[in-house]
Amino acid sequence: LKIKNSEYIGPFTDGDSLKQTLKMLRRAFPYCTCKGMHKRKCQNASIGKCLGVCCTQLPNTAMPKERAQYKKNVRIVKNILSGKGKTIIGKLAKEMAALSKKQRYEKAAEARDRLCAIQNIFSHRHVIRRQDDTYAHKGLSYLKNLLKLSRLPQRIEAYDISNIHGKNAVGAMVVFTDGKPDKNEYRKFNIRLPHRPNDTAMIREIIERRLNNDWRMPNVIVIDGGKTQLNATLRVMSYALLVKRKIKVVALAKREEELYLPNGKVVALKKGPPALLHLLQYLRNEAHRFAVSFHRKKRRGNF
Repeated sequence: LKIKNSEYIGPFTDGDSLKQTLKMLRRAFPYCTCKGMHKRKCQNASIGKCLGVCCTQLPNTAMPKERAQYKKNVRIVKNILSGKGKTIIGKLAKEMAALSKKQRYEKAAEARDRLCAIQNIFSHRHVIRRQDDTYAHKGLSYLKNLLKLSRLPQRIEAYDISNIHGKNAVGAMVVFTDGKPDKNEYRKFNIRLPHRPNDTAMIREIIERRLNNDWRMPNVIVIDGGKTQLNATLRVMSYALLVKRKIKVVALAKREEELYLPNGKVVALKKGPPALLHLLQYLRNEAHRFAVSFHRKKRRGNF
């Protein structure tokens, strides 16, 4: 049954993938799903999933900025679902650069977060579609062979940091157990270093603090970055600890999707098995999502 004056996108063959995509989109681009008008803001508006202007009985002149942003959000969601994601990414990147040039850093950070959210969705598209036990097992098998582990890595930890020029800096640790997110094991870190941009020192700090806690040790640690971040992490973790616990530490660079290994080798993941690339992207992107989410809350003064 089609509703008159409505626009339809699709069809989509994978309903679960569509639900996952919409869930991620709504975090970055809030929109309304209310079935009727009401006097007060809906529950979704109170938790940031809606801007609160579309389904309330307000004059059309009320909250003009919010109304303009809401229309923009709906347009972006529609374009992404219609396959125009690359165009949106380009526009957001230009918007972020322009805002930074004008030193409107808060707005630039918002544009950056939205850009990261879209990139996260596109890097997940294969994982969303195929992240079943068999596919995850393949990724773990390739990782085991690459790192010369004696068995499949049961626990993998991934780390990322989020800040704006060193301010409101936070770190995040996500844990995958048997290739799947284990959210009960996730941890957040308020960075204690002086407020200046130094990503390497921040990574070093959260690794030190992680090791000082009596948490279960991982088989593999994935750091966001390249050779510099990898070496900083290796300096924090003593050689004795790495050997005794058989912990492998790697760094994943975003630009070319290259994996830096402790022996100096660099692996071009795009040229390797897709299951390995998607597993590591999933880890990296989940750590980034968790760090950015915490950073936003800290900026708003909720922590």
